[in-house]
Amino acid sequence: MLDVSIPTLMLSLVHMSGDPDLIRGELKPAGLFLNEVQGYMSEEDKSAVRKLALEVIADYRDAAVLNRSRSARSCCWR
Repeated sequence: MLDVSIPTLMLSLVHMSGDPDLIRGELKPAGLFLNEVQGYMSEEDKSAVRKLALEVIADYRDAAVLNRSRSARSCCWR
């Protein structure tokens, strides 16, 4: 996760979590300029987003596994 664009990662987190407040809080890009993919965010803010991303991605993954398990039971265990 060290090489990803943090602003793009933040948008992906909104998609996975359904929580638009993730891009409305204190953690947000300081600017948008050509070829600046990190949004001029501080190292501390980028680190905070990466930590949050691990939680959101794990929750998303775990929900998908749970849903797959439920649908497999309902499909195959009649």
